[in-house]
Amino acid sequence: MNICELADIIGRDLVITRFPNIPSQDHRFTCEFKNSETKKDEDDGLLISTYGEGRTPTAALQDYAKKIRGKLLVLDACSSNRREIWIPASLSAR
Repeated sequence: MNICELADIIGRDLVITRFPNIPSQDHRFTCEFKNSETKKDEDDGLLISTYGEGRTPTAALQDYAKKIRGKLLVLDACSSNRREIWIPASLSAR
């Protein structure tokens, strides 16, 4: 499964952000599912704000797919609509 198929299945937007061209940002892009965090496993109480980084939108998307593979994705963690979804270890960017 690729990350775009996953976005369709879970009904969630992938947000790609371009940061201003200032020295501290160095043409940086980030990518993440809107309102999401990850957990290492079901018993882990720690939510981690996970995002991909890269010098291009494609690189950020690839980095994000790599970082969330095999983890528990938590959507809308602090709301009554909270959902937890296991991400396949075989997730790809394409």
